[in-house]
Amino acid sequence: KCSRNVQRDTAHANIFAHGLDWIHSNPRPPLRTQSTHGRRLYVFNMSSTYLGVLLLSSFAAAHDRRMLFGSRPGGGSPPASPSFPACPTEPLPFPVPEVAETNKIFDQLTVAEQLSIETYMAENFGITTTGGEKCVTVNCSTIAKIQLIKPPKAEALAYMAGTGPKPARIGQFWWLRANLRPRVAELHQIELPITADTTPTLIRTEPWERRPFVTWEDVPLQDQAEMLEPLRPLFDEMLTALVISDSLAAKTEEDFEPYVRFGGGALSVPGSTPGRREYLGRVDVRAGAGPHYFKEGPMQYVMSYDWDTETLSVYDIVICPGMGNPTYPSVDAALAAYNDGSLKLCSIDGEWYGDTKAHMDPEPPYFIDDAAAKRAEPMIYYPEGPRFTVSGRSVAWMGWDFHVDVNAINAMHISNLRFQNERIVYELHATDFTAVYSGYSTRKDIFYSDGGYEMGNCATTLRAGLQCPHQAVFMYGLGYDSGYVWGGDLTLDAEAPTICVFEAPDNEALFQHAQEKYEGLSKSALYVRGVFTVGNYDYTQTLKLYQDGAFDFFKQLSGYAVGAYILPGDSSNTALMSLFGALISTSALGALHTHSAGYKIDLDIGGLENSVKIKTPGYGNLIDLLNGAGLNTTGIVSASDDTYYFAETPL
Repeated sequence: KCSRNVQRDTAHANIFAHGLDWIHSNPRPPLRTQSTHGRRLYVFNMSSTYLGVLLLSSFAAAHDRRMLFGSRPGGGSPPASPSFPACPTEPLPFPVPEVAETNKIFDQLTVAEQLSIETYMAENFGITTTGGEKCVTVNCSTIAKIQLIKPPKAEALAYMAGTGPKPARIGQFWWLRANLRPRVAELHQIELPITADTTPTLIRTEPWERRPFVTWEDVPLQDQAEMLEPLRPLFDEMLTALVISDSLAAKTEEDFEPYVRFGGGALSVPGSTPGRREYLGRVDVRAGAGPHYFKEGPMQYVMSYDWDTETLSVYDIVICPGMGNPTYPSVDAALAAYNDGSLKLCSIDGEWYGDTKAHMDPEPPYFIDDAAAKRAEPMIYYPEGPRFTVSGRSVAWMGWDFHVDVNAINAMHISNLRFQNERIVYELHATDFTAVYSGYSTRKDIFYSDGGYEMGNCATTLRAGLQCPHQAVFMYGLGYDSGYVWGGDLTLDAEAPTICVFEAPDNEALFQHAQEKYEGLSKSALYVRGVFTVGNYDYTQTLKLYQDGAFDFFKQLSGYAVGAYILPGDSSNTALMSLFGALISTSALGALHTHSAGYKIDLDIGGLENSVKIKTPGYGNLIDLLNGAGLNTTGIVSASDDTYYFAETPL
């Protein structure tokens, strides 16, 4: 078998070689980038890009996102791969080692470098870096959102061309200085490595009300549970209606008692003022088995924290929406209505709330044939070893080479993407993923900026055989499991596999024409993948390269459904379902919302000058079109006076 694999038949080898010759004879292959919707915006060189993504979903995001998925100590290797037969081959050398070396200027900050910044600031300026204690007082002083700042493009290109020095390595962070009066937030940069002469450079100062959002700013929310505790008896009768399934009971400690949790922490920018910050809160029902197992409860409220008076206020309390209760201005007002009997209470779908099927765990009955379900799924197999090579954070495959890493804020960054030794893209990455929710939902029409949650620091620990095949190559970095993004400690052992690289067949022809000597070439692609878990959403980012010089860069969505509470079995639910989303139980509605993605793409096709046009299809008179273009129409003959054409609009 090994001999047959190595000594492929001549026809196959000739077809493959001819196909690559055909590809490499085209100096300007078309560039293609891809979203999940298949829409293209035509730009210069008839290249196409569809990086903007708009998805509709019937699931809502969670409100207090740190409570959605419990963090656990990070690190660890992917599970061991199954054994595959393979021919004894030498690993492929990296084809352009000098490029891999200069690409290191794009390496994102290591955990050790981030720790050196924290240590320097703690020793010299007394900031707090201890997990869970970074900002728990009104006089806290700490840093957040540490990330690499890439060098200016001109400096980077000069260095890579050998005509300039190596650019300085710069880290950036926000210094939250609640200990000053007035309180301020300062953006600083610092050169690495840190030495005895290191001094941070102040980039700008923002007033306290314009400080960046961090998930672990705990001061405003420390008193919310105590303030809302008097309302807990309102939900006692509701909790008795829970029907805990056998599968959920098996996952839950024996002495566990269902309860409601008062959660909140989503920053409401429109409701905030210079002196205070407003947050949106809600009640959820905890049925057992840890922080994953909750569903929306029938209460929402608004909180605001005044940093000058150091007081928390709770107001705009909505209990059992749809029952006709007023919006209560305070906890005391809601409690008074409960005590005098004017507050109308409601119930929940107890069976659905207590069933693991409402979460992510399988539970009978199953609908896959048992015999088929027990068989292994198809797997990717490299009989002669992978055709891609990895050197540090640089990857090469079939004429492509590039740098990939995870930025703390923007997630996956692609740098210096080249094909046939020509740079196609200098820089490619998401700028933000957003979600905007519709009317009848717990989210109160909220707009989520997931970049604010530090998407890169939410990198999921990848599993061989799940997001990536067993023979993928993994790169390691700081990720979600470390708990750092939620205010945990930064430790050297926090790195986990957060990027995977693999080649996979597309199971179709890259190009073909029947009955030719060389009929075509089978299509294969190189994948570079990361998954970023922002609360209940899992964003899968994938760069996909093809042998013909085309590439796709796209995101996909998965995760955990959290809907809005509705009255069980109420006649209004049909109308609500038609307007705002699907019913996912008799007391939960999947809230209609949109997902959008913004991207930065710095194209260098054919040089550094930008030339972008919008090409719009049209239909018009052929002679008029030719005359308008200044062409000689003598001898022009056509079957029709009119024709299709493109109209160009430069940008």
